[in-house]
Amino acid sequence: MNTREKRRGKQIFDDSKRSLVAAAAVFAIIFVLGLFILHFFTFPVDAKILDTHVRILNLESTWAQSRFYLSLLGLFAAICAASLFWPSAKIIPVMGRADHILVLIVVIAAIFLGSGSNLFLLPGFLFVTILLVFSRTFWFDQIAHIWMRPRLTQKLPFPHFFSWLAIGIIFFYIVIFLIAPLSTPLLIRSDTMLLGVEGHYATTILSGFDLICCSEVGTIERANYGLGMPLLTALTLKLFPFFGLSDTALVQAVKMHQLIAVTMICFLCYLTNRKYSLYIIVLALGLTAFMLSNVGPAVNHPNQTGIRYIPILASLIVLVLEMRRTQFRIWLLASAAAVFVILSPETGLATTAGYIVAIVLKRYDPKLPIASIASTFMRFGMAFFVTGMAGSVLVIGPILKNSPGELFQFLSLFAIGGYGGLVEKPSMSATLLFFVATATILDSVWRARRGDIVMTDAYGAAVATIMLIWLMYYVNRMAESNLWFQWVLLVLLIAPHLTREVWQNLFRKPLKYGVPIGAIIACMMGGQIVSSSLQIGLVAGESFSWQFVRCDDNMTVDGKCLPWFPGSKFELQMNVLIENYSPDETLVLSGVPTYVRLRGFNDGVPLYSPMEARYEKDVDGIVNWIERHGPKYILADDPSFDIALAAPERSRQIQKYLSRLISYRELRREDGWVVLERI
Repeated sequence: MNTREKRRGKQIFDDSKRSLVAAAAVFAIIFVLGLFILHFFTFPVDAKILDTHVRILNLESTWAQSRFYLSLLGLFAAICAASLFWPSAKIIPVMGRADHILVLIVVIAAIFLGSGSNLFLLPGFLFVTILLVFSRTFWFDQIAHIWMRPRLTQKLPFPHFFSWLAIGIIFFYIVIFLIAPLSTPLLIRSDTMLLGVEGHYATTILSGFDLICCSEVGTIERANYGLGMPLLTALTLKLFPFFGLSDTALVQAVKMHQLIAVTMICFLCYLTNRKYSLYIIVLALGLTAFMLSNVGPAVNHPNQTGIRYIPILASLIVLVLEMRRTQFRIWLLASAAAVFVILSPETGLATTAGYIVAIVLKRYDPKLPIASIASTFMRFGMAFFVTGMAGSVLVIGPILKNSPGELFQFLSLFAIGGYGGLVEKPSMSATLLFFVATATILDSVWRARRGDIVMTDAYGAAVATIMLIWLMYYVNRMAESNLWFQWVLLVLLIAPHLTREVWQNLFRKPLKYGVPIGAIIACMMGGQIVSSSLQIGLVAGESFSWQFVRCDDNMTVDGKCLPWFPGSKFELQMNVLIENYSPDETLVLSGVPTYVRLRGFNDGVPLYSPMEARYEKDVDGIVNWIERHGPKYILADDPSFDIALAAPERSRQIQKYLSRLISYRELRREDGWVVLERI
């Protein structure tokens, strides 16, 4: 090939890249504009959803925003599929240098149309932006020349210095923010906070205690987030007695899985880029320090902690290890995908989509596009179906008492049920994450059409697909905290490409191609690191001060420090329950369901928290069960007592059950309890 042909090929390559970036920018603009427009409208909640949930969560129907995002995602998938089915067709038109303007519009729209809920994100974003612009000035070149002179570099071993610095940061974070808090109780400042923590623990990991403790050992009543959380919790609680811990220490179990999740993230960083793994680990921890630490508020809500994301981290480890082979083993990845769906339906489906994209692109044949894609889908589908059916019979059936279909209740509720939250403006980082993910997938699809896709491209497309599918969780309830795992995925997406040359080129030529994706990612990460660091700083001081304050045994309840507990009406109410009633003949409906169940009450009752019923039909189902199987007594929170007053909506939900019972009558009210006796 002569010089002219090489230049011509490079020009075609550059034009195609610009067109792909422009196409991704168009989708990102539609994303941010669509969600921004929708936030001006109020959509009525489904009348079947209980009014107690509407009030306590300030719900609005998320039906419109969910359908919008799924439609946009479907259009994007259709374009990618058409590009693969017809490799010679020009699905995406050549846009010249329009990518410069479109990407700039994406950034501007993300900033000005985005939510201001994260006040720390924008200053960090702008700081890195200014730094990149400054890197093109005369002054930056002079500073770089002074610091990077050869003789100075020889005197100071910079690589070794930064490596030891990275090790120090990692060690400090793990010891101070993860290991040290393992031995300290979770500080609960008020009874209102306690009720919120109790509700989240009941619906997420209480089933793990149920799996190992109760009359039918090895079974659970419900699995709201899949079987992963119960199995991981049960295994941890089984091991705790060997280390002198109680098998009811749910708080410590959550904290332990935070440490496990961080270990898995570090291992993934090592697998994806061994040479620079230390720096990538520091980057990942810097972006997620606030949510992954054991001193932040995430521990109050296990559905936001590492235990929920361990299955998806395990799936990524499987993918990275499989990448080392010449060809993906379809049967292995399909079987693994089915297992991860059982462990966590929400993240498992995202993993399955990522696996499929990676396999399709790697095994794609431009000469036989339809045949190669169809063959891959058939082989993957057969292995997935066989493993899923076997798992349903051998795993789900024996463990989950109710119908295996209930494993997907939460998935359908959040994805298509309209049960979400406020329709807010989209986060700035959500828009830019969407843009990076779509650009990565389009680039991998284009390389597959050319026949020069490599394993790293297939891996990047898989992670980007997982990002897009899992972004649905954020779209359903646009809270900034619902994006934290996206930052982990972003680090794993770019990890194979992070080299010394990449960092040098980023600051030497940050605006060479207008506004390159690398510069946007750098600005995003700068903002998030500032945000995460400042947020963890705000709570670390208070948390550490409490670690040095002795929490007496009478102030510690199930791994929680309750300074207000001794002598309170709550203590009186719980003492009456334990001293005067037998778990065998008493069913308890309370705003502290974890406390109640850990003491042997409600064994076999098909709900862990009264708030698990979200529709009128769910309330009727629980009432019918109580009518058929209920014990001699029912105890419910007295609406005029402290616990009920601290969370009125939870009390109203309990009253819904009581008002529909026919076989019970009120016997008396004593010390915070309404006592009902079976007629």
